[in-house]
Amino acid sequence: MNPFLHTALVDIESHVASAGWDQPARLYALVETAVLLREEPSLMAEFKSLGIDRPPAFTPVEQEDLPDIPLDEVLAQITWGEQVTGCAIAVERLVLPAEVEVEVPHDSPEMPAYVAAHPLREEIRLVAVVLRNGNRDCALRMRSNDSDEQVLFGQDLAPGLLEALLETFTEYEYEEVDEADLTDEERVLLAEERAAQADHEHGPGCNHDDDKGDGHGHGHGH
Repeated sequence: MNPFLHTALVDIESHVASAGWDQPARLYALVETAVLLREEPSLMAEFKSLGIDRPPAFTPVEQEDLPDIPLDEVLAQITWGEQVTGCAIAVERLVLPAEVEVEVPHDSPEMPAYVAAHPLREEIRLVAVVLRNGNRDCALRMRSNDSDEQVLFGQDLAPGLLEALLETFTEYEYEEVDEADLTDEERVLLAEERAAQADHEHGPGCNHDDDKGDGHGHGHGH
């Protein structure tokens, strides 16, 4: 376990928990605090005003509200700027005990309604965090045991969600091309493709593929 990443996880989880339940998914970029302080030295005064003399290794930067589409589709559209070292997401879900999972109609469109109406359903909140280098961690809070002492931690709590977050850092690789063999028209197309990809690179925010112009997000030191 990466202790610096775990500290960021605990920080985000407690911050989200302080706002209560029935929240939409919340996405964060993780930026190295040292990088932020080099760019904005005045941030140190903000940390000190919060009683923080030694800032954490990572600062979470909350992104704007996510579009109202399935989460896997949202994550598939995201790319991060070079300054973003990692990312985190907080999502609420309904789950059922393992002993009744066999009864769930997994391949049916009625599955969400079935789970929501089941008397043994449990509402949970997952907070998953990853770094570009593959480090990962996850927290799970149950609504029925809503206390900091009952929060569970572990890398195996939501493997699918963690993998989906890691895929937002998949690096784009250009195919090796001998430009001497290209026509003038092909050279223009290749230059346009690379320019379009370069437009994705920006500061501590994320892009959606259908909104490539702006990064978005606002930071807060918890």
